[in-house]
Amino acid sequence: MDEAPEEINFQVDCGTARVLPGGKRLRPTANLYAGGLRIFCGPRWEDMAGRLISGVRDLLTTRSNEFVWLRAGGVVIGGRGLILPSAPNPHLPALAALLARAGAGYLGDEVIKFDPILRRVHGVSLPLLVDVADLGYFPELGGRARRILRGADGAETSSDSRTPRRPIPVDALGGHPESHADLGRITFPVFAPGEETRLEPIAGADAVFRLMEAVLNAHIWTDRAMILARDLVETVPVDQLIVGALPDAADLLMSPDAEIVG
Repeated sequence: MDEAPEEINFQVDCGTARVLPGGKRLRPTANLYAGGLRIFCGPRWEDMAGRLISGVRDLLTTRSNEFVWLRAGGVVIGGRGLILPSAPNPHLPALAALLARAGAGYLGDEVIKFDPILRRVHGVSLPLLVDVADLGYFPELGGRARRILRGADGAETSSDSRTPRRPIPVDALGGHPESHADLGRITFPVFAPGEETRLEPIAGADAVFRLMEAVLNAHIWTDRAMILARDLVETVPVDQLIVGALPDAADLLMSPDAEIVG
């Protein structure tokens, strides 16, 4: 008999508001714990909600290994699934959100699950987690972008928030979720602010390597993950998207006559 999965409890300490001499009131610092381990500390409850959702998503990826989990955005365009495998990057969810707002069916912002038998992409039924630095692309949400300092590798260096993500339901963007779709295309985004946004060809070996980098449970699937990656690269269109500007990238992917340069 299989053992029941370990139960993880989330606890929240909302903190206590402080009043300084002169009457200035300080926002309380909230703390979020998962299984007794603190995973968030900060004054913004919206950011804490984002960390809670990402924590739940992390649990899903470790409990459902009948799927191949990919670090990738996922949308449905023209009835076929488009996946955007990527190294960890804070701007990937904003690209998925812009595609959803433009009319693509939403599957996932930076984590999707793939059925290796039916070759079908399945969505993760959770809100998008958009980086607060990208909120300026979505004025309809009534928020504003927050400036986050990052190092060369994209890691956050600001003390403003340890998890600068804002949870956004897809319907708040005027978009719609999709439960699944047959895989139709693989596009690897490369975020290069200021460059010309364009599609480029990618060598098969490079595509296989980068797809394997995006597999989150490769330790479960072992050699079968490599076989799957090779087969997918050989059977569906594969390209690389240079993202100079996020809105331009979304427009290019939605364009029916987008051409690969090279």
